[in-house]
Amino acid sequence: MFLKKVSISGFKSFPDPIELGFREGVTAIVGPNGCGKTNIADAIRWALGEQRVKSLRGRQMTDVIFSGSEARKPVGMAEVSLLLSNEDQALPLEYTDILLSRRLFRSGESAYLLNRNPCRLKEIHDLLLDTGIGINTYAIIEQAQVDQILSKEPLERRELFDEAAGVGRYKKSRAEARKKLAETEEGLLRLADRLEELETQLRSLRREVKKAERHRLVGEELAHLEARISLHHWRTHQVAVEELEGSVMAAEDDRVAVSAEISTLDAEITRIREAQLAVQDELGEAENRRYSSLTRVKDFENRLSVSQERQAGRQRRRVQIEVESARLDEEREGTRKRLAEAGREKKGLEKQLKTVDASIESRREALEALIKNCEGAEKGASRLGSRLIELAALSSGGERVKLERLARTDALEGELDTLASSVETDRRSKEEHEVRLKKASSKAEKLEGRQAALEERCAETIELQRNVNGELVEATEETRRGLERLNRVRAELESQEKIHVRHEGYQRGVAAVLASSDKGALSGVVGTLAQLVRTEERYEAAVEAALGASAQAVVCRTEGDVRRAVDLLNRLRAGRVRFLPLDLIRARRPVRCAAEINAAGLIGDALDLVTFDDETAPAVEFALGGTLVAESLAEAVEMLREWRDRVAFRRIVTLQGEVVESGGVIVGGMREGLAEGLLSRVRELDRLREGLREAEEAHGVVRKREDELRRRFSATDQSLVAQREQSTETKLELERERLEVERLTAEISRLEEGIERSLARTAEIRTELAELEPLPEGAEASPEEEAALREEHSAALAESERLAAERDSARNALEEERLARAKLESQIEALSGEIERSGRDLFALDAQMASLVDELAELDRESEEADADLEKLTSAVAELTLGSDDEERRFQDIHRRMGETSGELGDKMGARGAVASRAAEIERKLSGIRESLAREKAEQDRLVIEAREHTGHDIAGMVLPEDFDLAPAHRQAERLRRHRESLGEINYAAVSSYDAACERRDFYRSRRDELERGALSLGESIRRLNAEASERFLATFNQVVVNFEKLFRNLFSGGEARLTLTDGDPLEGGIEIDVRPPGKGSQPLIGRSGGERALTAIALLFALFEVKPSPFCILDEIDAPLDDANVDRFLKLLAIFAQKSQFLIMTHNRRTMEAADTLVGVTMVEAGVSRLYTLAFSGGRLVTEEDQRSFSLKKKKGT
Repeated sequence: MFLKKVSISGFKSFPDPIELGFREGVTAIVGPNGCGKTNIADAIRWALGEQRVKSLRGRQMTDVIFSGSEARKPVGMAEVSLLLSNEDQALPLEYTDILLSRRLFRSGESAYLLNRNPCRLKEIHDLLLDTGIGINTYAIIEQAQVDQILSKEPLERRELFDEAAGVGRYKKSRAEARKKLAETEEGLLRLADRLEELETQLRSLRREVKKAERHRLVGEELAHLEARISLHHWRTHQVAVEELEGSVMAAEDDRVAVSAEISTLDAEITRIREAQLAVQDELGEAENRRYSSLTRVKDFENRLSVSQERQAGRQRRRVQIEVESARLDEEREGTRKRLAEAGREKKGLEKQLKTVDASIESRREALEALIKNCEGAEKGASRLGSRLIELAALSSGGERVKLERLARTDALEGELDTLASSVETDRRSKEEHEVRLKKASSKAEKLEGRQAALEERCAETIELQRNVNGELVEATEETRRGLERLNRVRAELESQEKIHVRHEGYQRGVAAVLASSDKGALSGVVGTLAQLVRTEERYEAAVEAALGASAQAVVCRTEGDVRRAVDLLNRLRAGRVRFLPLDLIRARRPVRCAAEINAAGLIGDALDLVTFDDETAPAVEFALGGTLVAESLAEAVEMLREWRDRVAFRRIVTLQGEVVESGGVIVGGMREGLAEGLLSRVRELDRLREGLREAEEAHGVVRKREDELRRRFSATDQSLVAQREQSTETKLELERERLEVERLTAEISRLEEGIERSLARTAEIRTELAELEPLPEGAEASPEEEAALREEHSAALAESERLAAERDSARNALEEERLARAKLESQIEALSGEIERSGRDLFALDAQMASLVDELAELDRESEEADADLEKLTSAVAELTLGSDDEERRFQDIHRRMGETSGELGDKMGARGAVASRAAEIERKLSGIRESLAREKAEQDRLVIEAREHTGHDIAGMVLPEDFDLAPAHRQAERLRRHRESLGEINYAAVSSYDAACERRDFYRSRRDELERGALSLGESIRRLNAEASERFLATFNQVVVNFEKLFRNLFSGGEARLTLTDGDPLEGGIEIDVRPPGKGSQPLIGRSGGERALTAIALLFALFEVKPSPFCILDEIDAPLDDANVDRFLKLLAIFAQKSQFLIMTHNRRTMEAADTLVGVTMVEAGVSRLYTLAFSGGRLVTEEDQRSFSLKKKKGT
């Protein structure tokens, strides 16, 4: 077995997939430090299942995934695969090649694969156990581990020896056996505790079982005695039952006689009721006519009420408009005042601006004059000073004159120097001011551009605000119209709902029943059929005709609900009502028959044209079942002739409301029944409710749009204010910059003028110096002339200083005036914006006011039309009321006759009531006897049941002894009860608990025996494993000792080396290493040099290899501490062992590279990314790819 190939992808410095093939022999992996050589060893270690992050030189396991570089992004997964050749079947798998793979995702998920099949890490560890390959074996040795092998404690050092001896499997099996033995011993302890508890429990249960047996015997005796007592009571009740049965027979005879008398009275009552029905039919017709008239009156009254409500709504709206108009007038007046006040303030500011402009101009002119005067005064003072010096020279003679001329010359030359310095200073200041002027001018240009942009944005915002205001006016008008429509629909709905609540249009009795149901006085009333069915408008006339009088039939849930409603009608004398109880009503079959008829003009079954709830289906099917709907009367008649003998239907109705009965009766013309319009009224009510909902939704949408527009208008207004404030600030800043530009320009001009003056003064001084010639002999000046000249010179100097002060003051005043002017301009701009906003507000208010005026005119016109309609409706109501009074009188006359018939019926009913009272008394008596009889029989049944339940005896089949005495029996039963109670509480489950406890005890005993046998077997297995492992380890250890001594002497050319066990137990003891290189004494390993320690470790590793070679071995720079001589010895040893194992060595040593069969170069051309290059050698020459393929083919053929 050897390592054929390593595949790496995304691991550390290998982001791209690479494959590294290995040949048998020695493969040297070379490259500069940091290029990724050790990453190859880490990849192999990681694929073998390394879990220690520090061993992989990281902080967390995801550090092995390529983390990116300057030119590459991080990858999301790392994968390493090892392809092992298993032709020698060193691994217990039936494969010649075995592929071990490990994957790790950046999310933390990982996977192990064996031949591309998922597996567990434990399976890989078990597969590689005792093969010499693994993370804790000598298959992978780093430079740091070489020193660690010698530095480890004796116990830690034996891992390598265990691997070489192959005792890992034994130790693992022994550890598992010891674990099972410990568990077995613990189980034995638990079983012993449970057995002891069960023995204690069994002793207690035995006592409970004996006590329960005594309790059972006493109970059986008591039960037999109680059964006899119950049988005695049962016979006593049997005597009472026989007496009561005789009483029942006598009461039955009395009931038969009273029933015959009641039948006679019922016949009389039936005759009177038939007469009453005739009068009642007449009364019903009169009531129909009366209610028809009342309905028309109510209809006109409702229309009158609706018109009045609408008129009141108009009046309310008129008041609202007036209030709104007053509010708008106030707002307009306030806006006009603000507009006028802003205009006046603007005019005042403009006037102030003109005044300031005039003041600025006058101050500028005055400043220019002061500047000229100041310059003239300075020149005059200078000339007077020169003249004064000349006079002083004339007034002195000899040396004094010469000295004074020299002093004057020095003074003029000093002034020349001062003027030259001043000119230079002024020129530098001028240059600085010119730079500042350039910056100020550039900033002013930018501010001008910003100001232009702001003004453009303001114009756009004003245009947007104007558009939003127009939309807002339209939305306000639309909101007003929507509110008006909503109020109209609400008024109509309120009027219709009042009619619906008052049940107008229904018969008096129906209205009374519905009103009582609404108040909660009657329960179980569902409603009338007209209220419970819905249909399309085109079918309303047909459905109303099909319903007929049933349209006002009241649907109730039960027959009891109907009885309560009839009692109510009788108490109120409110007339007759047709009721449909849902628990009794049954429709005639078939309820649908249109499918059996094939005729022209047939629309379908009436039931299919209406909708109703499942609860009311029986009533609707009763009223409309078997009813067909046809297009016209002619088609209905033709259908009747052709199909009535073949199909069983009740009637045919047309869309115009005609009715063709199955018997041939035809009803047509103008209907006067009360059902007319009930369905349309319900539909109209639904329509108005839906219209109200739609109007509310539409009004809400429009109102929301109006609110949104108001928010947009407010937002644009705020934006405009902000933009104007920003524009004003920009203007002020621009004005400041312009003033700065003007100031700098003036300052530059002043400096230029100063330079010119200084240059002119320089010329004057030079001229004066040229004119300073020797004075003529004897020239003198008078004292008076010199004194006068001095006074004139002093006055000139004072005037020059005064003019300079006035010039500076005038310049400062001019700057203040210019700042005041800029402030006035910004105030005027703000007022202009306010005037513009007020103008727009005034325009919007005028538009709203005009809209309100138009609406008010429309309301006036509608009010005039409504007043005319109200007069017409009032007249119609008065006429209809007169007709209704006549119908009321006829109705009262028939009602009187009805009362007489009802009186006669009442007398008969009273007589029948008396007889019925007698019958009821007999029934009550009979019922009492039967109840007593039932109680006696129930008591007998109870005695039988109690005896069966309590004693377990059936007393019905028992025989009572003739000498049975009840009193002694009760005493005996009481004694038995006391004896049973003296036994105390009885554990009836003790017997079953005792049996279960015995079963558990037997089970635990058998389980204990099994565990004891298992413990003996495990102990024997552990002893056998210890013996086999010890024998195997000692044989390997002794061989390693010999190999180590031999290899040590070869590597060191002499010396001594010993390996000893530190403990008597060969499987638990540590391993001590004692070495003495040639010519050196005994010394601890820690004191040896690095080369000596390295050679010692190499000798130990190869000694282990000689005993049990690992299929492949990875050596990471272990030759680094060796000098050339030791490297040669190491390579000779490596060449010997390379014949049995495959070696991968990371090295920087040239001698090691020369000894390798294959060179793998690792470079890092791209930062952070490793690249591989492979060179193979054979016989000292480079092997080409063709040679390698040929070598592979020969190897497969076995040649």
